[in-house]
Amino acid sequence: MKLYVVTMYRYEDRQKHSYVLGVWDTEEEANLFAKTEEAYRGYSKYIAEILPVELNKELYGNEKIQIQ
Repeated sequence: MKLYVVTMYRYEDRQKHSYVLGVWDTEEEANLFAKTEEAYRGYSKYIAEILPVELNKELYGNEKIQIQ
């Protein structure tokens, strides 16, 4: 089963504050919540990353999805 993890990064920097916004079972829903959170945060302070992952599989080899 594929899931989509949305992580918000402060100023797009993995070394600064970040938080997991949530996990969704469709890319469309993950994208909707990511865009909504970016708008709520003013479009520049926090930027979303969507990572598709397989349930019960290690993360190695998974690719990021570019938010549209």
